[in-house]
Amino acid sequence: MIPVWIRVYECRPLSMRQQEPRNNLHGLTYLMNNNGKTAREARGAYDLVAIDVDGTLLNSKSELSDGAEAAVKAVRNRGIGVTLVSGRGKLPLTPLLHRLGIELPYIGSGGAYIADPLSGHVIEHNPLTREDVAMVVELGRAAQMGIFFEEIDRLTGEASPEVLRFIRAIAGVDVAVATDILRETRAAPTKMFLTGDHNRLVKVETQIRQSNRPLNLVFSEPIYLEVTRSGINKGAAVRRLAEYLNLPLQRIAVIGDGGNDISMFRIAGLSVAMGNAGPDVKAAANFVAPTNDEGGVAWALRELILKA
Repeated sequence: MIPVWIRVYECRPLSMRQQEPRNNLHGLTYLMNNNGKTAREARGAYDLVAIDVDGTLLNSKSELSDGAEAAVKAVRNRGIGVTLVSGRGKLPLTPLLHRLGIELPYIGSGGAYIADPLSGHVIEHNPLTREDVAMVVELGRAAQMGIFFEEIDRLTGEASPEVLRFIRAIAGVDVAVATDILRETRAAPTKMFLTGDHNRLVKVETQIRQSNRPLNLVFSEPIYLEVTRSGINKGAAVRRLAEYLNLPLQRIAVIGDGGNDISMFRIAGLSVAMGNAGPDVKAAANFVAPTNDEGGVAWALRELILKA
């Protein structure tokens, strides 16, 4: 028998419907085929896949990894949602969202920002305070680090020409150059990051922690120290997104490679570390995929999501 899908409606008071998130994946209806299976059962164990970008979705050349675009399309065609969860801000994420056809809310700036890519509606925004930023800038300057501010629609850097060129190439967007980043930015950034020698960054990290400021510090890579407000990380953002979409965390799969991905590994129903991830990241995951230069994301989507 060829499965035929029919729509079954769940009756709720209008007042309850109006309170539900616009992107609720389960919402007012569900699907059932003539074999008695709901759409959730037909599409497998997961309703949403959240994918990190740098070192995960992108290869070492900052290009979409082999097979990733086709695999994302196959997952979406199965009725499973896909979104991005990245340390990047809105500007460098937008081209990827468009290319992959992602319509669900995405997470940017290390979890400090959640937005709808279609309407532009900001679901959550948790910027740093100017006082905390000023302290980190002072320590970064003393250690001769490149200092970068991520605002929603702007990336600003106080760094050497070489570092600025490097960040432009990685981010794929223009970087506003500042000689005094505190005076030349409009507001407190959503996220800031320092870049430079890892050993010096570790010393700066220690100094920031000793200040007892309400900040979250994480190395997304050895040369990047990301700074967000306390309690702001990818795991907390995935939890907030799950609430917004009315999804149980057990039905969310996450894929990543960096230290800033561990927080979402701890709460998701399935966590996949890339083969290029560090030992601590791999140890925190349920599965380890091939590297980002070996089509790891496509492998994870094909073997762990589509076959679930």
